[in-house]
Amino acid sequence: MNIVLSLPKDLVKRVGKIAVDRDTTLTSLVREYLSELIRQDAATGRERRKQEALERSFEQFQFRVGINLGSATTSMSAREFLDTNILVYAYDRSEPRKQQIAQGLVRRAVAGENAASSQVLGEFAATLLHKLAPRAKPEDVIALLDAFGPIKLVPLDGDVILRAVQRTLSTDCTITME
Repeated sequence: MNIVLSLPKDLVKRVGKIAVDRDTTLTSLVREYLSELIRQDAATGRERRKQEALERSFEQFQFRVGINLGSATTSMSAREFLDTNILVYAYDRSEPRKQQIAQGLVRRAVAGENAASSQVLGEFAATLLHKLAPRAKPEDVIALLDAFGPIKLVPLDGDVILRAVQRTLSTDCTITME
């Protein structure tokens, strides 16, 4: 498709020199730039949609847990690893302060800054489906897990557990396995 663009002469002259230096044409440079713009916009759109889905989940799903989840550490010096309590608190409206902190950690996880494990997601689903009164509907839990899709999952293996135990030597954190 041919189109006509109105560009300042100085701009065309300068970009024309760049095209010659790169052994290409002005048309190729414009095509490459527009293609890159589309890729960037698509990536930005995907990230925005992920973030919007998470925010909708915070608004749509609110529970009163009413069970003792213990204490949770809210900050660490290394990459933060979400545990089940953090995910539950993110939707527990009975403790607004914990909910606010947990939602911030979950937002960071969706943005790729924090990680979780599939075990944590399974425990979260089991908590909502079996420990709440009334129990969460399976379709609601599915929607929540879908919103967590972008979270990086770390496979739990012996090395991960070993590093976690080593971390307890230098920090004030504990490890619990249920």
